[in-house]
Amino acid sequence: MMKPIKITVPWVFGQYAMTVWPFVFVIPAWKDDKCLWVHEMYHWREQWRWLVIPWLVVYLVQLVILGLILRRPADKLPMEREAYRLSRECEAQDR
Repeated sequence: MMKPIKITVPWVFGQYAMTVWPFVFVIPAWKDDKCLWVHEMYHWREQWRWLVIPWLVVYLVQLVILGLILRRPADKLPMEREAYRLSRECEAQDR
C-alpha cells in the first residue's frame, strides 16, 4: 500500500489534521505528534478501503446529523470512535 502524502497547512477547518485520501493535511504544531498520526492513518486506511467519495459522503452525513444537529462530541461519531480509541491508546502508552 502506498504512503499518505503529508501536507502541512496553516489551518484545517478548526482541527489539528484532516485526511482526504491520499493526503493528510496537518497544522505545523501537530505535524510530529505520533498519536495524531495514529488517528489520521486509521482514517487514511479506512478511506482507501471504502473509496474516498462513499466514505466522505457517509462521514459528512454523520457529522451533520449527529455532530451539528444532535450535538454529539466528535469521539462519539460512529466513524470516529475507533480512530479516537486508537489515539487514546497511543497516548496512554506514551505516559
